[in-house]
Amino acid sequence: MRNVRSKSSLVFWSSCVVALAILICGLIFLGKPLREEAAINALPIPEEGEPYVLYVEEGSTLLHIKETVAVDNLLSLVLSIKDVNFKSVDMLLSMLEGSKNTACLVLPRDRKFYLAIKPDHEILHTISLGKLPAKWIEAYPDVSYEFVDGIVKVNTSQSNPILILPYRDILLVSSSMDDLGIMKHNLDNERDISSFEWLVQGEWSGRLRCNVPANIQGELAWICDDEKLNAKWKIQGIEGLLSKEQVSLPRPEKWSGNYILPSQSSLALGLTMIDTPQLAKGVSSLAGALGVNPDKLLEFLRGQVIFSLGGEANVFTFNLPGVLFQFPNRKELGKEIVDDIWENRLQSLLINRSPLEGFESGGVIELPVSLVLASSEEMTLLGLISNDAILNGLTLDRALPAVAGKEYIFWADVDFRSIAADIEKLLSVNKAFNTQVSAGIGIRENFSKLYKAIETLKNAGHLFMGLQSITDGELLWQYKSPQANN
Repeated sequence: MRNVRSKSSLVFWSSCVVALAILICGLIFLGKPLREEAAINALPIPEEGEPYVLYVEEGSTLLHIKETVAVDNLLSLVLSIKDVNFKSVDMLLSMLEGSKNTACLVLPRDRKFYLAIKPDHEILHTISLGKLPAKWIEAYPDVSYEFVDGIVKVNTSQSNPILILPYRDILLVSSSMDDLGIMKHNLDNERDISSFEWLVQGEWSGRLRCNVPANIQGELAWICDDEKLNAKWKIQGIEGLLSKEQVSLPRPEKWSGNYILPSQSSLALGLTMIDTPQLAKGVSSLAGALGVNPDKLLEFLRGQVIFSLGGEANVFTFNLPGVLFQFPNRKELGKEIVDDIWENRLQSLLINRSPLEGFESGGVIELPVSLVLASSEEMTLLGLISNDAILNGLTLDRALPAVAGKEYIFWADVDFRSIAADIEKLLSVNKAFNTQVSAGIGIRENFSKLYKAIETLKNAGHLFMGLQSITDGELLWQYKSPQANN
């Protein structure tokens, strides 16, 4: 029995030694194992101080966003861009579809671009045979191409053709043979620049970096899934354009006041007003319209302010989106401003005014318009919004948890679906006043493009953006709205 076990052990360890010997021999004679190559390694490194745009990504966020919110349709509808040919954009995005890794460098001064794509095996095989994939042609059906010496030459409406060279598992794309040779040379020499020194730290699936004259660099980094896009950006070297005073003026502040936002808010903006020549110049005309002292108004405007669009306001029997400005901690100055406006501009409406609970000065009216002008030590409210929208509003931590307690110099929260509903409200008011629109024609025929834009906005989701400083910011775009399919 002992001999049998000894023989079994000998066979086992002999097999391990043989397998290890084969592996060592393979590494010696066949070379080192193939490593996963990043597309960015094919790109040349820009010279110091040279302006450039660098785009690097794992996956195809641009195509995903385009399909989710129909960006090209929205641009053409809202901006009425008739001369822009989106077919070429569609083809470029189709080239990126399904890409495992993409890197693109644009040198505007030399009018050069270098693009490296790691497509799926089917696309790579099709192009290696001298053909364009069917979905590329579908995106740009008027394209013509030819296959010469292993390179696909694509003729577009641009002056220079696009050259595509399949090399190993990467597609090299440019507009000149020399630039294709540069990228091929970089891959052959196994240069590794995938660990580029990025401005935005962390693991991100995509990055866009711009370098402009005066050594100013800006970088946007993002990561996304089927429902949302997270992004951050950073600008470096902006001090060369601004004075030290301009750079240091906007300071981030914590947002934690007794704010109230409508439960159905379409848009909310928060910023810290600072002394600028532009602000001082605009205050004099605004003070005259409100009937207040310009110096008082300028002092009142300094500090945090939140603007919100949402809720409802009654304006001469029409239900419109509510508008509200909130100024925290203006104390006695806020009460003085509110009292001056009521006495100097709204004296005829005082008979309809009711006090607003928790506010010592001013109050609200509901007829002929929903108007709030009220102030306390902690908060001053100015706006066209119903009393119910204020009483049933949400505190900042409930309405915008991404803002409450955080430090920003500016932030914005946008609900595109609610904005679409607000635009429809405004169009219904226009219909009531437009006597030329007959019952047979309808308002949709008169504003067909705008209604198409509204339908697109309904599926554009929710967007939040915040600036921690003039050089740093973040963004969260939930483009798959939970209400989109309702």
